[in-house]
Amino acid sequence: MVDIEDVERLSALARITVSEDKKEILAKEMSEIVDFVSQVQELSSDAKSVVEHKNIMREDGEPHAGNLYTEDLLKTAATAKGRDIVVPKIISND
Repeated sequence: MVDIEDVERLSALARITVSEDKKEILAKEMSEIVDFVSQVQELSSDAKSVVEHKNIMREDGEPHAGNLYTEDLLKTAATAKGRDIVVPKIISND
């Protein structure tokens, strides 16, 4: 059960101001959310985890020899460096 003190503590951590009349409403709503999540967790733990993996790809009857199309692919690439295709960086760790 989430009480008004929990709401006050969370609002202080989030650095938001919650009016006194909203604290009780938030405590009730948050309690309902916690109860719902508990119900979902119970259902999840009760469910049998049956996972079946199937290969939906077709068998490769006659695979082509390695490097057969490499040169053609490199010719069509916008930018190539040696035997690598250069693409713009779209993900950063910064």
